[in-house]
Amino acid sequence: METIQQLLDNGIPVDPQTSEGLIALMYTVYQGSIEKAQDLVDRGVDVNGSDPFGRIPLLLAAGEGDLAAVRLLVEAGTDPTAENESGKTALSTGIT
Repeated sequence: METIQQLLDNGIPVDPQTSEGLIALMYTVYQGSIEKAQDLVDRGVDVNGSDPFGRIPLLLAAGEGDLAAVRLLVEAGTDPTAENESGKTALSTGIT
């Protein structure tokens, strides 16, 4: 996580994808780092940015059962009705 912070502090864009296709916000949500996720949101990250499979950070947060991240993303303007390529939404991902 310190590496992400250093990159951001040095002007690297907040929305690049990793070699695995994850965007920085998805990675911080997956790691459970709400503080880093908030920092990315504050820096203007695209909260609806998706990986090559159509997953957005909200779907990942819901799937992980991370209510704090879900709340952060919804309050930041993510689309709560967004679907991945399989047609799953945050609600259906969080339930299954």
